[in-house]
Amino acid sequence: METRLTEFSYGYCVTEEFANGMGAGLKAAPYFPSLYVEGKAGGGFDVLIGSALFLQFKLCHELTRGTALECKKGLLPPTFYRFWLHRKDQSDQHKMLMELEQAGNQVYYIAPAFADVDALNRYYVTKQVLANSALFSPLDIGPLPNNKRHRVSFRRGDSTAYFMSEPRKLRARSRPEVVSKAMDHPTVSAWNDVREWLRGVSEKLESIIQERHGRKWQDAVEWSASQQYDEGPLERTAYLARTYFGAELFLAAKPKQQG
Repeated sequence: METRLTEFSYGYCVTEEFANGMGAGLKAAPYFPSLYVEGKAGGGFDVLIGSALFLQFKLCHELTRGTALECKKGLLPPTFYRFWLHRKDQSDQHKMLMELEQAGNQVYYIAPAFADVDALNRYYVTKQVLANSALFSPLDIGPLPNNKRHRVSFRRGDSTAYFMSEPRKLRARSRPEVVSKAMDHPTVSAWNDVREWLRGVSEKLESIIQERHGRKWQDAVEWSASQQYDEGPLERTAYLARTYFGAELFLAAKPKQQG
């Protein structure tokens, strides 16, 4: 039996648990029917929408021995978990995520404090995948200092983690904190307002992509325009986030109070 955890399986479980939480939660962009079904002219939403949130799923290695550098430096005792960032000379992804966060969006790496399918199954059944995951802000991590491989190391349930290889403390976020912060932003409930807001988000994504990809991006834009395909702002934003930033778009939402 295959026991290797995959980003797809982990991401699916994270998405489902975020979407099905009670009260305020996060809705995955491709599965937000209220924007279409209830957001048409003359209608309205049964939810209030907060800010956009971008998550990049990371898988972890599980460290169980005291020979790891984190143990030798007295930072983390076993068992702890670590995930790796893309090297600076091989990808602009981390820098692009930082720029997206600097523009006022919530952006996080999310990583599991487990490393195999058996653990995922246990937490999925008990709806504890998010309780056993940690979220990290790209801006907290900061610019990568060189072209070497860098990682984030953390223990399950701890609020303090470490950026390596030169150790620096990081703050690990949790689901309640992230959702609460997302709902602190001004909410919108009119369909036209949502569309305009999402267009603004996608335009910021496009400006970051343009800076990094230059002529190739412009060629892609011109080709898309020639096809005369008018995609909605939700699909556009989700597509750009996934394709160029390696991140999934979520929308913070909570039920409207009736009465």
